[in-house]
Amino acid sequence: MPKSYYEDLILATHGNVTPSNKQIDHDLPRTFPTHPWLETPEGQAILRRVLVGYSFRDSEVGYCQGLNYVDALLLLVMKTEEDAFWMLVVLLENVLVNDCYTDNLYGCHVEQRVFKDLLVKKKSPRIAAHLEAMGFDVSLVVTEWFFVPFLQVFTLKAFNLC
Repeated sequence: MPKSYYEDLILATHGNVTPSNKQIDHDLPRTFPTHPWLETPEGQAILRRVLVGYSFRDSEVGYCQGLNYVDALLLLVMKTEEDAFWMLVVLLENVLVNDCYTDNLYGCHVEQRVFKDLLVKKKSPRIAAHLEAMGFDVSLVVTEWFFVPFLQVFTLKAFNLC
């Protein structure tokens, strides 16, 4: 008998195949593939459950590449699978710009524009002018920062210090 919303949600997802499930299954082996726990069948199954559970909770966002890295890190630092699920919910629904994870990535485009226009042009106009003269679009660099909040910039060793 389920004791929590999360358990009910996971039970409800059994046997349901969606495009999100297929993409999640495709991304699982690519999620921090050298981490000793995440590469195990147990680690992959738990990561899958949380991602599928969230995709059912929020069908508008569903699943988007990048969430696998966010959730994997949460699983490494939270005490339980359910805690990692709820932290993902809080991050996507209250902290991060969840439009970053919709099909059109609208939130990422907005964040890139804000970074480019407000921070680079306003705070560092000489750097902005130089980059513009070179034809360099700063969004090529910062997309990943907003999409998988700096998770690809730091090594997992940095998170082991938590």
